[in-house]
Amino acid sequence: GRPGDVLLGISCSGGSANVVAAFEAAKAGGLTTVALTGRDGGAVGAAADIHVNVPAASTARVQEVHRTLLHAMCALVERELYA
Repeated sequence: GRPGDVLLGISCSGGSANVVAAFEAAKAGGLTTVALTGRDGGAVGAAADIHVNVPAASTARVQEVHRTLLHAMCALVERELYA
């Protein structure tokens, strides 16, 4: 990534060390970080510039909401790019 780019990280538990490490590297490179998390958001949510949390313990429920959010985000990006 380059300064001004956005990194999106997804962690159902909020505790994925690899996502936290990616956010740290991205911030050092001037990227904005966005997290989709579950449970209480954990370290991933705390490390993100923008944090969208699904406060559920069930991985299946978190993934269902994340999937819906990702579809909505893609639709918004497409509208901005191609409208």
